[in-house]
Amino acid sequence: MTKLCQVVFTGTLDGDADIENAVEQFSNLLDYSIDESRSLLTAGREVVIKQGVDPDRAEYCQRALTQVGVGVRIESADSETTDSPFTESANDTGNPYQVSSASFYEAKEQGELTDPHSVPVLRGWFWIQEGFGYIRRRGAWSWLLAAMIYLSVIFGGSFVPLIGPYAVILILPVLNAGFMLGCREQDEGGRFSVKHLLGGFQKPRNQLLLVGGVYIVGVVVSAGVEMALWTLFLLEIDLEAAEMPV
Repeated sequence: MTKLCQVVFTGTLDGDADIENAVEQFSNLLDYSIDESRSLLTAGREVVIKQGVDPDRAEYCQRALTQVGVGVRIESADSETTDSPFTESANDTGNPYQVSSASFYEAKEQGELTDPHSVPVLRGWFWIQEGFGYIRRRGAWSWLLAAMIYLSVIFGGSFVPLIGPYAVILILPVLNAGFMLGCREQDEGGRFSVKHLLGGFQKPRNQLLLVGGVYIVGVVVSAGVEMALWTLFLLEIDLEAAEMPV
């Protein structure tokens, strides 16, 4: 398995760095809000900004941030960075307005829900790049095979009379969760494999099937409402035609 790395902001910016450009790039790459990014970059201390990533992803972050004047280095995941924000509170910096780096970083890394925050429009393009990056880095053939199986299940099931389309809708959240598990495996330095496609059928299966069931109910209700509206519309046309003089 690939040895994981962590990306460390050294607490310094180049003398000629455009702070607003650096803040925007930092926000785009790491999915932090503009305020969080500015708070980190102006704190003047070392901060672990990304943990548990493979070397390719770490080097990509380093190159992108270095280009806009942000001082960054890469360490092994088991390194100890001095003055880490994860061992001290924000107020220890002497800045009472400092956003706590530990709180929002740990929440993002551990998958906890955080408050909504806005990111620059260009962040959408970075999401697309990152998505293709999962395929480019490793496991391209596994991704292709899994996608073919996924599409075969969708289209094949849709042709089964009566229950086929509903069965597809029911298991779609489970299959989608499998792709997410594969992405998580790659983030942790592993490789994507076709078996990840079935990962959602394990422990969280019932909750995912419930999501599919709710979606089925929504489809049925919306289809019923649409059918009722069309029926009323056609009846109104027939009544108007019947009242017209011959």
